[in-house]
Amino acid sequence: FQSKNEDSINDSPDYRIIRYINRNLSNSITLDDICREFFISKPQLCRMFKAATGSTVWDYITVKRLVTAKNLIQSGRSPTKIYTECGFSDYSSFYRAYRKKYGVSPSDTVSAGF
Repeated sequence: FQSKNEDSINDSPDYRIIRYINRNLSNSITLDDICREFFISKPQLCRMFKAATGSTVWDYITVKRLVTAKNLIQSGRSPTKIYTECGFSDYSSFYRAYRKKYGVSPSDTVSAGF
């Protein structure tokens, strides 16, 4: 047996799935899309992802999108213009998720010092 080196870790299925998600955050991503891309079932995807990250697929996607949105807002971009760039389909779902995660509205982020 050979020990895992960095190349084999970077080519592991869970790493490739995370890389796929990170590259497609601004697009609409579904579990079905991920399963088709990697030829795995939804239960297998969910188990593998949870074991690798400690998070569900959707929680991971949502947090990554919200972090991206927060960075864009802090750089001076308007929340009403960036939510689609971050993969949210409508402003109200973005607003609710953002407020739940950060405790302030997207427009209050800069003034609250977050």
